Amino acid sequence: MKTILSAALLLATLFCYSQDPTVKDLKNDASKSIAKDPKDTTQKKWKLGGLFNLNINEGSLSNWSAGGDKFSFSLNAYLNVFAFYKKNKSSWDNNLDLAYGIVNTTSLGSRKASDRIDFLTKYGYAISPKWNAAALFNLRTQFAKATPIQKRWPG
Repeated sequence: MKTILSAALLLATLFCYSQDPTVKDLKNDASKSIAKDPKDTTQKKWKLGGLFNLNINEGSLSNWSAGGDKFSFSLNAYLNVFAFYKKNKSSWDNNLDLAYGIVNTTSLGSRKASDRIDFLTKYGYAISPKWNAAALFNLRTQFAKATPIQKRWPG
């Protein structure tokens, strides 16, 4: 009786670990790597992106006679966008930074905290694998005129 039970247990164990040939074929097919044909898809020429940041700050002091303002409020916005182009030996990189902020305090009133427009563009051409020729243009300006306080205190 023990021998029959052992033989049945052995057959059951072997049957549990054996797999259907269809399942084995599916596993083999799933583990194969697929070669991508480079002629099948087009290369992306432009890469675009950006970042936007908005900061709002408020401060209030109860014991402001020690050197702080009784109340202050500021609002700052920042935008950075870029566009990069690459095709064959030519490349063209563009970057635009915009920043503007205001601050309002009880002692000084409203004034600019930041004010910037910065546009940078660069065109490059690959002469050889290790040499590039490039031209760069950079424009820096601001949105608004400086306030009288900013004219007296640079920074």
